[in-house]
Amino acid sequence: MSGRQIQIKNGKNTLFWENIWLKDKPLCVLHPTLYEWCDDKIITVFCVLDRNGHLNFSRWLPPILFETWMDVLEEVFSFQFFNMDDIVSWKWSSKKVFTT
Repeated sequence: MSGRQIQIKNGKNTLFWENIWLKDKPLCVLHPTLYEWCDDKIITVFCVLDRNGHLNFSRWLPPILFETWMDVLEEVFSFQFFNMDDIVSWKWSSKKVFTT
């Protein structure tokens, strides 16, 4: 998956936690405790938006983590989305297509 590159449009093909889309690293790497405590690990960006950021966590978030989660959601909801499918490509090929 390290060669997979996503140009996010509507977020339907982009995993919220595990794909690189909001920053230069996946959110699961940037916020490991939030990821660990989240019950909705395999969820698309579109689904997070559709649920207004209401994800299920296995524990009550202490104030510092809750504030971090609110900061993440603020960034997510300020991201510019488009009414088009996400574009998935292979970054290590000149044609941007995975082949074996």
